[in-house]
Amino acid sequence: MKKVFTYLSTFSVCLFCIWLVSLQLDSLIYHYYPSVSILSRGEEVTYEEVSDALTNLAEKENSLIAKTITETDDSGRTTTSYDVFGKGELPQGLVKADRLVASQANLAENYYVVKGNLDIKVVENVLQLLGLVDSYIYRPTLLNSLSLFLGRGAPSLGFIIFILTNLALTVVGQIVYLRSAGIEMLSGVRSWQIASRFLRVDGRDIALATGGALVFGLIAILILGWPMVYYRFVAIGIAFYACLLFFLSLSTSIGFMIALNISQLQKLIKGALPLKAIFAILLVGQCLAVCIISIGASRTLTYVGVLHTLTIGEKAWQERQDVFSLSLNREAFIADEAMAQQQRMAWSHVILESYAKNNVMLVQHHLRHNTIKEHTIIESSKEIPLERVLYVTPNYIQSEGGLYDFNQLEEIKQLGKGEIALLLPKSLQNDASVYQAYFEDMVGKLLADGEGSISLHSNVYYISDEKRWFIYNHTPINYEQFLQAPLIVVLSPESFEETSYFWENALPDFVFFKDKEMLEQLLDKYNLQNTIGSLLSSKQHYNTLRKNVQLEILMTLSPTILGIFTSILLFNTMNLPYYCSIR
Repeated sequence: MKKVFTYLSTFSVCLFCIWLVSLQLDSLIYHYYPSVSILSRGEEVTYEEVSDALTNLAEKENSLIAKTITETDDSGRTTTSYDVFGKGELPQGLVKADRLVASQANLAENYYVVKGNLDIKVVENVLQLLGLVDSYIYRPTLLNSLSLFLGRGAPSLGFIIFILTNLALTVVGQIVYLRSAGIEMLSGVRSWQIASRFLRVDGRDIALATGGALVFGLIAILILGWPMVYYRFVAIGIAFYACLLFFLSLSTSIGFMIALNISQLQKLIKGALPLKAIFAILLVGQCLAVCIISIGASRTLTYVGVLHTLTIGEKAWQERQDVFSLSLNREAFIADEAMAQQQRMAWSHVILESYAKNNVMLVQHHLRHNTIKEHTIIESSKEIPLERVLYVTPNYIQSEGGLYDFNQLEEIKQLGKGEIALLLPKSLQNDASVYQAYFEDMVGKLLADGEGSISLHSNVYYISDEKRWFIYNHTPINYEQFLQAPLIVVLSPESFEETSYFWENALPDFVFFKDKEMLEQLLDKYNLQNTIGSLLSSKQHYNTLRKNVQLEILMTLSPTILGIFTSILLFNTMNLPYYCSIR
């Protein structure tokens, strides 16, 4: 039984490692080759300058340097290719980028030394001399590679479950063999010889299972067409599990030898067992199994609740499939403050012109404050729950409704210079002046770009306490899809044309566009095309979030179920010594 389990569990670990690799294909190369990451653009640097410098360096050191190029299509599918500097071919499985695409790609990316002995620090120095000064070096190690698997909760729990099951089967086998071992010792066989026999058998089974799993993993990588560099991570996971099994076998063999030495041979031959030592080992294993079941069940229930929360918004997202959002790449983060301010103003113009054609909408929630239970005290008896605050543009109010009077909507759509609208639940009507003063001050500071405060005037309107407002949330900070009785601050880009920090900070998660073609024209007009990571439907972001949560449920549920079976096995193993002693 133990031999079969060794083979099955080792191949299960192999399949699990392949599955984990499939979940992070684009990032694994980062943990294989030494790299320097350029985090932001510096001064004006051309592709030709970078290409010439790195090519000369690579040829001089007889090495090969590769730069990541990531592209996202309209369906959200990401493809990765590599620009090559130096002589030689990329490792098997890595795709070389088209020269034209490479020349137009961002310079703020990861640069790898994929062949040769070139020190990555030298590559960083060359890039810094060219003006790409905001950089970070990463040197992969065996421990870092192992952390890719053990850093996630489910794989760690799975390893523990397999070890506990192996422990139970080992103890069962040794209990059954104790009487025969006593007879052998009477005939002159030493205890260490008997214990080493167990170790040799286990070592042979572990070696054969590991070898078979390594071959299976290699064949799977070749069939899937993945780069061979990914095989390292599969092999590390299998080898780590094999080491755990061998260490457990060594420990139990030593324990078995000690048990033989401290027990009276006459009692062993009659069937007496060292019950206290056996139960101590099994009870520790049982406690660990129960803890794993508890942790897994708790995390599974948590993620099931999260999935339910996300599912509530599915119908609302289905009705808003035409809304999309953008993500920024590293090219958008500029070290030079003057260039950064110029880029922020360009984004302000993009949003202003888009809003003039009803092509952009702001819906900025503050659900992160709900995660840390943060409130702001504005009077000795008043608090503002920041997690219920929404910053929106007037067209959001128009699309969601919620006002009692059509004329109020027209007033909000025509906000003047320095004006905001404040929509409060009717239950806060008596304290409206307090909230009005607070938001005028807070929003004035927020829109001032860090330079004091803007003087604002606000008009207060009232909304129903019962209406649930859809908040376009596709962020993993918090998974709520609706807010009930929110405090809504309405502001128009046309009322704050010179504000730049606010809009740029809101871009990735809270600014939503409708006409993709119009936005792309504006991005070209203001030379912002290279700062865009992706332009995807917001519903795609939402679906990705749901799939990630479903994956977490699967990954936490699997070791929990294994833990239940292991706990039952350990319980049955604890009964075996009693039956043997009675017999």
